[in-house]
Amino acid sequence: MMFSRKIRIAILVALASCAATPTILEAQTKKKTTTTRRRVRRPSRNRPPPVPVVRYSTSRSADDLASTLGGLAGRIRSGTWGGMVVSLTRGDTLYAANAGEMMLPASTMKLLTSAIAFDRFGPTYQFSTDALREGTVGPDGTLSGNLYLRGDGDPALSGKFLAGGPEAPMNRLADLVAQQGIKHVTGDIIGDATGFDDQKIPAGWLTRYLQAGYAARVSALSLNENLVAVAVTPSTAGKPATVRLEPSTSAIPLVSNVRTVAGGGARLGFRKLGDGTIQANGSIGTRAGTRKYVYIVEDPASFATGAFRNALIARGVKVDGAIRLGKAPPAAVKVASLLSPPLASMVAAMNRESINHYAELLFRNAARGPKRDVTGSVANASSLLDNFFATKVGTDTSRLVFAELRCNCWATPIARPGDHGCTLLCPSPATRSS
Repeated sequence: MMFSRKIRIAILVALASCAATPTILEAQTKKKTTTTRRRVRRPSRNRPPPVPVVRYSTSRSADDLASTLGGLAGRIRSGTWGGMVVSLTRGDTLYAANAGEMMLPASTMKLLTSAIAFDRFGPTYQFSTDALREGTVGPDGTLSGNLYLRGDGDPALSGKFLAGGPEAPMNRLADLVAQQGIKHVTGDIIGDATGFDDQKIPAGWLTRYLQAGYAARVSALSLNENLVAVAVTPSTAGKPATVRLEPSTSAIPLVSNVRTVAGGGARLGFRKLGDGTIQANGSIGTRAGTRKYVYIVEDPASFATGAFRNALIARGVKVDGAIRLGKAPPAAVKVASLLSPPLASMVAAMNRESINHYAELLFRNAARGPKRDVTGSVANASSLLDNFFATKVGTDTSRLVFAELRCNCWATPIARPGDHGCTLLCPSPATRSS
């Protein structure tokens, strides 16, 4: 919405959202087929009318603004909406709706994460996922020692910004390592996720949605938003189907008992065993195409490290050791780095698509700062956010609370910079979207 140039306004909005029941996601790619008849789907009589497209408008007065915002609020079919518009030049209230009501703040908290991330790093900042060696490299390309994969809290370490799908980041980094002449690693591949604390599940996240894609685990070494897909592709009838992980990783054992049958359907079942093994059972038709089932990764750092090891092996680099986690020693030598997109691009994706994973990592990264001299944690980031409100926004922080609670977190739209009311933001301050 565009407003008059003579009036500068501030909008403080709080939204309440209802958490959806988590489900395992399924994607299907079908083979191209030809047919002589085409079914025409008749519109359902019970189908609700389409929601009109939101259009831009220019408000020329307070009454016009109130009318426009009131029309937008009328579109909400569930949940509660509240908002308040205040002129920064005159200080008067131009619009208010449910301004004094207490509501769950929801994904608008991502705006605060965006603010402190931009304040700390600037819009062009890029995070760096590094490969480091511990030991020397001989003339024959043998690294006599370990190879480290050090996470920098890059939330975009996935195929979202890189061509090549979920395996693109580790494939790219493995290519860079191989280009440095390393052909054989005698030691282990070690993942370093020490940039953040060990809390993978933020306080306040409910058990019922911990297996949903929007509630993936948190780690300084994250890959593919900490989601792994089990891809099942049919072969010839009577033969075993091809079952693989995307991205491929040695950290998650995979057992397949899926056979290929005639037809175009699929009867598939999946189990996650206590040791993390994913077991695939059932059958898939020769014409079914590839079916994909997405799971939450419980140990992101090991997941990424195992994917890096597999990518190295796929590029002809022999690895004698296994994968494990540990901190890279100060004397480790950097071999290759993979930079993230600019912060502005990641924040744009986070706010446009409401990506919790990005918000959780950027919130903790803000605590670390560009010098990386502070551990990325909710506690440290909350202190930073409190200081941001005190020094940059001018809020009386003695009445401002940032907390992580369970279902008892509320905020009121009437609270604004300079007010003495209490605003409660939770859980966690980075996200609160689900």
